[in-house]
Amino acid sequence: MASNKIRNKREVLYLKLKEIDSQNNAAQDVWERYFLEDLQKFVALKMAIQKEGWGKFNDEVEYISM
Repeated sequence: MASNKIRNKREVLYLKLKEIDSQNNAAQDVWERYFLEDLQKFVALKMAIQKEGWGKFNDEVEYISM
């Protein structure tokens, strides 16, 4: 009887942990997507500056700030 209570409490805690873990994974996926988009914009900016000089820089800053 006491072991059933303990088992039920463990199961409830485990289910809460699984729910929190899935929410964290979803938040991490969103963060990684935005991070990769920002990284791609940064690399595009650096490539544009190297290829076309600083004159292109202002155009790329406007693109990134959108």
